[in-house]
Amino acid sequence: PTQVNDLAMNKPHTWFENNVIYSVPPNYPGYGRRVYPGFLQHAGFVAMNPRRHAQSHWEFYLHLREGDNESAEEHRKFYDEYNAVLDMPAEYYLETIKTVCAHAQAKDPAYGSHGEAQQPVGRTRLRPRRSSEPGHSFAAGGRGQRVTAVAAVCTNLPLIHLSNPTRRPLRAEGPAAPRVGYLSKEARWRRETEEVLMEAIEGVLVFAHLLGMAAIVGGYFAGLRNVPKRLSAGMVHGTLLQLLTGVLLVGIAEAMGDEPVNHAKVGIKLAIVVVLALITWPRRRDQEIPAGTYHAAGILAITNVAIAVFVK
Repeated sequence: PTQVNDLAMNKPHTWFENNVIYSVPPNYPGYGRRVYPGFLQHAGFVAMNPRRHAQSHWEFYLHLREGDNESAEEHRKFYDEYNAVLDMPAEYYLETIKTVCAHAQAKDPAYGSHGEAQQPVGRTRLRPRRSSEPGHSFAAGGRGQRVTAVAAVCTNLPLIHLSNPTRRPLRAEGPAAPRVGYLSKEARWRRETEEVLMEAIEGVLVFAHLLGMAAIVGGYFAGLRNVPKRLSAGMVHGTLLQLLTGVLLVGIAEAMGDEPVNHAKVGIKLAIVVVLALITWPRRRDQEIPAGTYHAAGILAITNVAIAVFVK
């Protein structure tokens, strides 16, 4: 159970009616109407994780200072939506507290209206998921509020994936629907842990990739004066290391999606490394190779370095 569940179950119904329901003041549309005020909703959202919001706004300031307008604009768009909160009719709020949060009716597969079971769209209906099923929890919901048919029911609602809340919306249906809702502690921890882990793996792969490049180019220049020409172990194993780490780095770049991948550049570099591997691996045990073959391997390796540095 979440803190929302605990509050709803530990406080009597009259407590909510007496403490969080107010009448719209004069000079405002809907004067006299009883509502759960939007400013209380917003304050509740922020209070769920004030440190995270403070850190987000500090990062927004740093982005502005550094001229990172793209990241700053993502922050603005996210908080423009996050801060857009309206007053909620008192009847709806109190019924939600009574029916959804406090009572076992939330475990019913079919949510009711006026005492009758309702199915939102055709045969699709909201169903609670078992807590043992990972990866599809409704992060803002509590007990009995996890759903599998959000995308099918809310056909015009762009669903925001918790691992990437400020980027492109996702759409899915059924059991494959992504997790939607506000950033829970669990979801935020998972997202941040994934980011740190992916960055660490990427750093190790970049290091290994550069090491392979240095082994090839360094081995080539080290053997320029040798007669007869012979491939060093560094050139052979450096080529394989470049091939393996290059493929893995492209996969990580595609998965993270921070920047678009230049597939033309990747394709050319991959073709060069494959040709280099076909040159070096079959001749790895030869005591002598043609000078043309040796220089071709070195020139291909240097060309790959130039493409990596100068082609964006």
